Amino acid sequence: MTRSVADINAEIRDVARRLGALRAERRVARRREAGIKPHRGAAYRTWTAEAMAPVKADWMAKVALAEILRRHGLTRGQLMGLRLRQHWPARRESYPEMSARQYFRVQKLVPRVGREQALARVLSPTRSTP
Repeated sequence: MTRSVADINAEIRDVARRLGALRAERRVARRREAGIKPHRGAAYRTWTAEAMAPVKADWMAKVALAEILRRHGLTRGQLMGLRLRQHWPARRESYPEMSARQYFRVQKLVPRVGREQALARVLSPTRSTP
């Protein structure tokens, strides 16, 4: 009795799938024996509204980023991912008349010349540069 190529391919796929699953199970078993906790990072957490409320409250209150990360055990990437998925507003005051480039130029100037001066300098009509 000859088998079709499709049957043989299906069997190969099935064996490969089972081997892959076994390999993953073996890896998990070894880690468990070694006393390593199963890794469930914040990225994989199922975020309920209640679980997210304190993080969002800190975000809205403009708590320092490092403090938010430490308090809630997040990485910066996880926090930003949460923010993007949840459509939280940006943490800066928005200036509708200002482009992103102008905003960051102001941020750079503020420590040296102060907020008012930085705004005036960046938003002044374009001056000719030699």
